[in-house]
Order: sequence, then C-alpha cells, then structure tokens
Amino acid sequence: MKLSIFFLYVLRVAEQENISLDEALDYAVKLGYTGIDIDQEEIKKYPDTLAKIKQHGLTVCNVYGEYDLLNGKQADAFALIDYAVESGAKVAMLLPGLFDKAKITDEMKTSPQAMKKFLTTNEKAQRALSAIKKTVEYAKQKGVYLTIESFGNTHSLTSYISQIEWLLSQVEGLKFTFDIGNFYLNGQDIFLAYDKFAKKSVHVHCKDYLTSLRVGEQDFSYAKISVPVGSGAAPTQEIAERFLDNGYDGDFTGEYLGVEGSAEVMKQSAEYFKGMFEKRR
Repeated sequence: MKLSIFFLYVLRVAEQENISLDEALDYAVKLGYTGIDIDQEEIKKYPDTLAKIKQHGLTVCNVYGEYDLLNGKQADAFALIDYAVESGAKVAMLLPGLFDKAKITDEMKTSPQAMKKFLTTNEKAQRALSAIKKTVEYAKQKGVYLTIESFGNTHSLTSYISQIEWLLSQVEGLKFTFDIGNFYLNGQDIFLAYDKFAKKSVHVHCKDYLTSLRVGEQDFSYAKISVPVGSGAAPTQEIAERFLDNGYDGDFTGEYLGVEGSAEVMKQSAEYFKGMFEKRR
C-alpha cells in the first residue's frame, strides 16, 4: 500500500508549525508517506519544489490542474501533461471546469438518462469532450495517464456517476481518480461507483467526513465535517480493501478539507492507513 499526501498540506505544516519546507517534507516521510500530489500552480510558485521532494525520497504520484475546457478558455490540457512529465508523475488529474449553476437540474442529478441526454446535446460539454480526447492522445504519447475525478462541486462536469460514466465511455484511454469523499458530498453511491469505475481507477483520494451536518444544510461547511482519514463515516477501509484485493497498486492519497491542525491530521491519517496495512499482512 503506497501512501501519499497533498503538497498543500506539507506547506500548511511548514506554516502552522513554523518550520522549513525541508523539515515539513521530512515530517511527512517519517510518518510513512512516500508520494506527493501537487497542483501545477504549486510547481510554478515553488520552482525548487520538485528537487526538494526528490531529495527527501518522495515521488510525485499525481499532478493536477484546472483547465476551463467547458467554457473554451483552453482548447486542451497539454501543459498539464508536460508538468506531469517534468515531475516524473505517471498520473495527471484534470479539473475541466464548471457549468453555470442553473444548468444541472434536479432531474439530471437523479436520472442518468436525463444527464446523458444533456451532455450529448450541450455545446459546452461537447467542447470539453473534444479537448479531453485531444489531451488523452497527447498523454499517451508522453506515457502519462490522464484522469478525471469525482469532483466535490455539484456544478462540475465530473460531479455525478452518470457524467463520469459518459466521459469514460466516450474517451478511450481516459482513466479515473477515485475520490471516496466527493461521492458522498455529491450524494452519490460510493459502492456503486466502485463497481462502475474500479477497473479504470489508477489513483485513489481518501477524505473522511462526519454526517452530523448534511450537505446543503444552513450551517454546513466542508471544514465542519472534515476529519482525519479513519475518524469519520467514509467507508475508506471497505473501498481500499476492495481495490487492494483486486490488484490495485497505485497510491492512496490522504485528503482533508479543513485548514487548522494539518500536522496532527497527517499523523492520524497515516497511522490509520498503516494500521490497515498491518492487518492485511
């Protein structure tokens, strides 16, 4: 089992604990993390980051970035693939943009047929589809997997099982980053998603949550329900074990939607994963 963490949380540990980036990376290594997920903007902002990650014995397992393909602000995401090659990552995760809030109706959210009809006839969805196809072909040439994830925003092109299923069926070679927490946030059946997308999943994001506040309630916020992996209601162990039992050899990336206490969150999440791994031996 390979355990990864977002570079964002390493930065937060450095800031919150008043330590250097090198010390924060060393802290991640001591906890048992071997991989890093990094935003392409972070690579730009911290030009020596890739060298530091390598110096500490970590590998970049995933580079991700936002490309507003839906609204035509970019015609492809080739630059994302180039960043993956630069960092040595074999996975590049694309966030392809958001629809206007009124576009995704309640019927589409609950009816796969209605959603797929919308995607097939919507100009923005077709434009994004064309751009994703081009980017997948470029990624193949570079030896990189292009993925989409179950994104935690209900207006995304990849919020719902029906959307993801449509994209994966339309784009040969497109892969999937399975985000356990985001399926819950979008009101989707996590186990149904596993059955549909496990074979195309090359990366797994693990975020945990409380259900004391439901999504959409007046006082709801991501920070209020976010807890270290293994401390909430997410079926992390069940999903992770299914992946491992079926030969998955990619990374499991710990994720946390809160802000404060990043060092302790990283520690508790790592201990949970290591405990799970020990039980399987």
